[in-house]
Amino acid sequence: MNEQAKQTSSGVCAYLKKLGYDTVDAEYYKTIQNWMDWYMNSLDDNHKTQYWNGVTVRSRVIKSLGMAKTVCETWANLLMNEKVQIAIEPETVNTRIHEILDANDFEGNTNELCEKYCALGSGAFLEYMKDDEIFIDYIMANMIYPLSWDSTGIKECAFASQRHDKSIGDYLYIQMHVMDERGMYQIENHMIQIKASGSFDELPLPEGMEPVTYLNTDIPLFQIVKPKQVNNVDIYNPMGISVYANAIDVLKEIDTTFDAFDSEVRTGRRHILMAGEGFTMDANGDQHNVIDDNEEVLRMVGEGGSDGGIELHDFSPSFRISELKEALQFQLNLLSEKCGMGTNQYEFATKGVKTATEVISEDSDMYSTLKKHEKPLDTAIRGMIRAIGYLMGTDINYEDIQIDFDDSIIEDKETERKNDQTDLANGTLRPEEYRSRWRNESIEEALKNLPQQADVLE
Repeated sequence: MNEQAKQTSSGVCAYLKKLGYDTVDAEYYKTIQNWMDWYMNSLDDNHKTQYWNGVTVRSRVIKSLGMAKTVCETWANLLMNEKVQIAIEPETVNTRIHEILDANDFEGNTNELCEKYCALGSGAFLEYMKDDEIFIDYIMANMIYPLSWDSTGIKECAFASQRHDKSIGDYLYIQMHVMDERGMYQIENHMIQIKASGSFDELPLPEGMEPVTYLNTDIPLFQIVKPKQVNNVDIYNPMGISVYANAIDVLKEIDTTFDAFDSEVRTGRRHILMAGEGFTMDANGDQHNVIDDNEEVLRMVGEGGSDGGIELHDFSPSFRISELKEALQFQLNLLSEKCGMGTNQYEFATKGVKTATEVISEDSDMYSTLKKHEKPLDTAIRGMIRAIGYLMGTDINYEDIQIDFDDSIIEDKETERKNDQTDLANGTLRPEEYRSRWRNESIEEALKNLPQQADVLE
C-alpha cells in the first residue's frame, strides 16, 4: 500500500472516530489496495525475483498476464451490457428516468463500476442534484467508509474523495449520509487536510456549501453494490471482497508460468560456445578483436584447447513450449473455477488468452454465480431509481421497476420463452405481461403497443 493511500484511510477513519462514528478498520483498506495493485497490474514489489548469474545476485520483475483485470472484465460484461433493460411505470416517469440515465451515461459508467467493484470488493452509486439537474456518481471501494449497518446492508455511509485547490493544496472532501432520530436522512459535508504524521486539520467549507442538508426522507441517496459472496477476509465487515480474493496464489502461479515462456526463449536461444582465443586471434595468429561487438550467438567458454586449437560447440536446446502451455492452461482453469466461472472460461491460444464464447448451460457454475451476482446489482439499481424519483419529486415503488438482465447467453432462454407462450395460450399469462417480459416494455407500454391477438406470439 503506498504511503499516501495509507495516510488517507487512516486519516479518514481517525476523523470519523472523532465525530463519534465507528467504521471499518483502516487495515482493511490495505487489503483493498492489494486487490487494486493486482487489478492495475502494478506488482513490482510482489513480482520481483532474485537469481545467481554465476558472478553476483541479480533481481528482475517477472512478466504478468494481467488476469485479475480480465476476470473483472468478464464479470462486468456479463452483468451490465447494452441488452440490460430497465422499465418503470408509469410511462411518463419511465421516459424521464431514462433521460437522466442517458445524460449520466449509466450503461457505460455502470459497466466500469461493475468491473471495479468486482476487483475491489465494493462500489456505490451516489445521486445528487446540482443546478436543477440530477447526477450520478460511481464510487470505488477505497472511497467508501460504512458508518452503520445490519444484516440487510449498510445504512449510513461516508464517502471520501481526494481533491486539490491551488490555494490550500491537496485535501479530502467527506460527504456523510446519516440518519436522524426519526430515521430520516441528512447529508453532512466536511473538508480535512491530512498531515504527514497522520493527524488532520479541519478546513472551512467553500462559500455556498451547507454543513448539513436535511433530506426529510428515509430513501438513501446512495446504494452499495458488491459481488454476492461471503467476506471471508473479515466476516464481520459489511464491505465485499474481490472476485479474485481467494485466487491470489493462482494469479501468482499464472504469472510465474507465463514468465517462464519468456525465460525459455531468452535462455534457450541458440549459442555457439567458443574458446576465448577465437575472440582475440585471427587465422594468422595475430592478437586483436575479431568478433563484431553486436554478436549475440557466440559465447566465450575457457581460453582454448590443450593443443592450442579453437573448440566450437553448438548449444541448441529444444523449447518446452508444449509443457508450459499445458501448465498455464491448468492454472487458467483453476483461476476460472476459483472465480466462480467453472473450469473452461479461458483458453491460452496463439493470440493470447481467449474468453469462452459459447452459451452457458443453465446448470453450470457460471450460470449459478452470474444469477447470484445479479441480485445485489438489481437491488442497487432499484434503490438508485427510487432515489432519482425522490430528487424528481416522484414516489417510485419497488414493484413499479422491472430490470431485465441479459440472459441471452443462457441456452435455456428459448425454452423459457416457449413456456411463457404455453402459459399465454392457456390463459395463465396475460398478453401485456408476455409482451412486457419479452419486448422489455413496461405494462403500460405493452398495453398500448399490443397488436392483434394473432400477432402476439411472433
